Amino acid sequence: DRAHRLVRYRFAELRRVYPKHKLPHYLTDADTYAHLRALWRGGRVVVRRGDLLADRTMLDASKALGELKVPVRVLYTSNAEQYFDYTPAFRRNIVALPGDDRSWVIRTHPRKLLKLAPRDGFHYNRQTLDNFKAWITKYPTRDSVELIQYRRTNLPEPGSSVIEKPAKVSKKRVEVAPMPAPASR
Repeated sequence: DRAHRLVRYRFAELRRVYPKHKLPHYLTDADTYAHLRALWRGGRVVVRRGDLLADRTMLDASKALGELKVPVRVLYTSNAEQYFDYTPAFRRNIVALPGDDRSWVIRTHPRKLLKLAPRDGFHYNRQTLDNFKAWITKYPTRDSVELIQYRRTNLPEPGSSVIEKPAKVSKKRVEVAPMPAPASR
């Protein structure tokens, strides 16, 4: 009830902005909508609510995916990363995710934070999972704002960027939390 007006406003804004930039969006493109709907209805989208900094959700997902031999294809953090610094536990949780050369991290940041977005209010960034793992384990990257601000390459699409620069290796030690001990039964 509280978010209804904000969601309605945001959807109206997306319906206005995306066609102007000739970008397909599920709200404006029937094929994109049909594809996303089929993924959801086919059980191909898994949503989990959890703490990116804690010892359960991310590690449980990593373990389950590893046992199934299924790599992460997309880790969409939305704008959650703007609310915390990269802690040793967060670094561990990301490193634990099984991925390959087709695994991506996608994030958004509001215009007020990065000043990189067009009027629609968000900057969209993508980075391979391997590149993200390298940056958070080899260099004392503080948070996603720092990462996007200094490591991005802007793309032709308005308000979007990619991080593909190889991670710098720092002399300063980067702390990654150890895996927690298995729970005793």
